[in-house]
Amino acid sequence: MAGRKPVPDALKLLRGNPGKRPISKRTPNPRRIEPPMPSFLDKDARREWRRVAPVLVRLGVLTEADGMVFAGYCELVSGLAQVNRALKKCKNKMLTEKITVDMDGGSHVEVKQNPLMVMKRQLLQQIRPYCTEFGMTPSSRAKIQVSGLEVVDPQEDFLNGR
Repeated sequence: MAGRKPVPDALKLLRGNPGKRPISKRTPNPRRIEPPMPSFLDKDARREWRRVAPVLVRLGVLTEADGMVFAGYCELVSGLAQVNRALKKCKNKMLTEKITVDMDGGSHVEVKQNPLMVMKRQLLQQIRPYCTEFGMTPSSRAKIQVSGLEVVDPQEDFLNGR
């Protein structure tokens, strides 16, 4: 399908339907409940699911039909956590050295970018579209207008002991 991909009706409504086009009555409308967490998610992915899913359900952008897409996001975040843990163990996070010995016995040092940094950059690039889909970036969130949600003042929250 050519052209811009359609914006989900839930996001249109949350954004206040800026285009003022009628919302289709024939579009599937899955229930706004948390989908079941897939059993194949690892510890880090499950932690991310439990952290983010309730917020997205409350905003109405995560539905019963979005489980596998959201699981993909959680797996990418898990991969990022694993790369970050591996980077903490590295002496030099940005560069790696490869020492080779030639036929004459001379050694050569080749300095390259750490492959973990390349993986980290790739994972961050892959995570961004998922975040945009679910309204989890500042720019995508700025387009959302949520009504009926309780506005929480951080100072009031602190004073109430939360």
